[in-house]
Amino acid sequence: MSAGKAIYGILSANAGVSALVSTRIYPDIATQDTAFPFVVYQIEGTTPSDTKDGVSKMDMVDFAVMAYAKSYTSAQDIASACRTALDRYSGTMQGVTVDSIIFKDQQSAQMNADEKVFAVMQAYSLRQKR
Repeated sequence: MSAGKAIYGILSANAGVSALVSTRIYPDIATQDTAFPFVVYQIEGTTPSDTKDGVSKMDMVDFAVMAYAKSYTSAQDIASACRTALDRYSGTMQGVTVDSIIFKDQQSAQMNADEKVFAVMQAYSLRQKR
């Protein structure tokens, strides 16, 4: 099962995130005509737990969440809602068993000065039971 399904499910089921971006939550990329604000998430890598007698029963999935908005404050608010939804989450979402999600880092940037697009990038690690 894909960790991406769990990430989407957690974000879209969270009232705080939904209130700010509605259903505009996308894997990997949003199309050029996507309305602001929105969230994009990306799986950056998966590290299995090494075992001597079989396949990994637990994977560590590193992923990023990017909040895009037309104002600095809105981008920060979306990032805060995403962190509230994801940080220390555990449970089963969309058929994926999540042992825990750990917030690791956050950075903000003005992505396009002419169009006043702001972004906040967050890094997480997700422990997925297989």
